[in-house]
Amino acid sequence: MAKKERRLSFCFLLLLCHLYLINALYAFERKEKYPEYYFSFSYYTGNIGVGDINSCLNSFNNNDLFKYIRENNPSWGEIEGEIQPLLGRYKALGLGLYIDLNPKLSLAVSTCTPIRQNNSSSLTYYYHGSVGTQVMTYYFEPSYKLLFPIEFVFYYNLARIDKLKLAIGVGSGLYYAKLSRIYIREIIPPLGGLIRATINFDTKRLPLPDLVGNLNILTEYYIGRGIYLNGEISLRSGKISNFKGSGSLLHEINSEIWANDKWKGTLYFFSMEDPEIGVRYNNMEVWSYIPDASIYFLENIRRASLNLTGLSLKIGLKIKLF
Repeated sequence: MAKKERRLSFCFLLLLCHLYLINALYAFERKEKYPEYYFSFSYYTGNIGVGDINSCLNSFNNNDLFKYIRENNPSWGEIEGEIQPLLGRYKALGLGLYIDLNPKLSLAVSTCTPIRQNNSSSLTYYYHGSVGTQVMTYYFEPSYKLLFPIEFVFYYNLARIDKLKLAIGVGSGLYYAKLSRIYIREIIPPLGGLIRATINFDTKRLPLPDLVGNLNILTEYYIGRGIYLNGEISLRSGKISNFKGSGSLLHEINSEIWANDKWKGTLYFFSMEDPEIGVRYNNMEVWSYIPDASIYFLENIRRASLNLTGLSLKIGLKIKLF
């Protein structure tokens, strides 16, 4: 009986010890003040998919006619030049606010400097017909601008090993973008003269939520005095669309203006058949309404988009505020 009582006393004492340790841990955690705030500045490098505007440039440059001439070098045709797509690679500087909500959950709100890409390239097609050579030259000046006014990511802290922390995060943001293009087509007929058409669009996407998501892996190393060195890999997936703006057409024949039109609308992506060279390729234009019929035999019409899918690397410092 005495042995049983000693066993019960030992269990009761062990229980009290457990309760004391649990209470001590909670007391220690209560001493840690949450939320905690940190300021960060970072360097970004990465890429985006770009998408529709490059699809149009590549589709025109590599259409069936131009591809055939390049590969077979027929006596009746020549191609000079290449239409170049826009680069998706970028570098940027970022600022952010990190908030540790509790030992496991954190929130980051950040922004970065704008990403801009533009270029100009041209292609000339010579058609040697029975009455002479017709020269058709195409100039493209495309551009995009992308701004991340607000991106937010929720992190879950997976592990802490001494001064090193590993976390995984998911998030999204607000995105502002511009898509623009200048397209000039010049035709010199066999008997001389000049036919010139300049078709432009300049569009914007307002900073509203879209179906774009981030998956992040974050590592932090504590340097001391409330300063952390962090590195982050981010996989972004999604597109932004609904670009709205203006379009214009200036049509000249031998320096005489035959048409000079401007309009507003939505930017559309579509496939078209070009009656001048007899091939199909992708194109983008601003329309105030979708045309019911066209000499270009339009197909697969939809709203144009900018593809943000890509991978980025961010390195920087995180400094505790208070």
